[in-house]
Amino acid sequence: MAHLRLHPNVSYGLIAGRPVFLDVSRDRYLGLDPVAEAAFDRARQPPSADSCTNEDTRRLLATKLFTLADEWTPMPPVQVRVPDKEISPEAASRLPFLDVSEIWVLLWHARRALVSGALGSALARLKRHRSKVVAPVSSAETLALASRFQVARALVPIARSCLQDSIALGTWLARRGACPDIVFGVKLDPFAAHCWVQTESAILNDAPDTVSPFAPVLVIS
Repeated sequence: MAHLRLHPNVSYGLIAGRPVFLDVSRDRYLGLDPVAEAAFDRARQPPSADSCTNEDTRRLLATKLFTLADEWTPMPPVQVRVPDKEISPEAASRLPFLDVSEIWVLLWHARRALVSGALGSALARLKRHRSKVVAPVSSAETLALASRFQVARALVPIARSCLQDSIALGTWLARRGACPDIVFGVKLDPFAAHCWVQTESAILNDAPDTVSPFAPVLVIS
């Protein structure tokens, strides 16, 4: 018997019990209609007499959020603790000019990729940079580097965008041995999406009050 599993490019979070999915390959956030939500609830449970039916499977496969597997595997929602602190860019040390030029280029590349709808490619490049980190720097050094980035960012005349800036910050930090979490979140009624970078102790490019309404649906850690 075949079982459903999430597509490798898909993750989801629960908002008031409702699943909201992010499909990175399609650069889209998606929800399910009530019938499909009920089918997904059954598909998430271990096999039993009340398991997902063939009709459930067909309905969920039609969303292109799922694939088939020979064995049942859990499909838990994304869960991550969001810190209630932020960094203070004013505390950054002397700013090298090369930081500004490098950050300018990173922001430009991120902006170009996102405008073309290539979120998957942008995140793949970010992950490649992170995979090259052999000896991660300390948490304190990560905070100091992020503060340095924010000071330089203020000098770059490219309009701010949470996703663009988070990808640029994540790439810049990875080049220096820091791999904090990049978090994608959503909220409903009305729908909105947001992205930020965080360590266990602090949000690196946003304020807690801004990100707190958003439920995580993807974490790159």
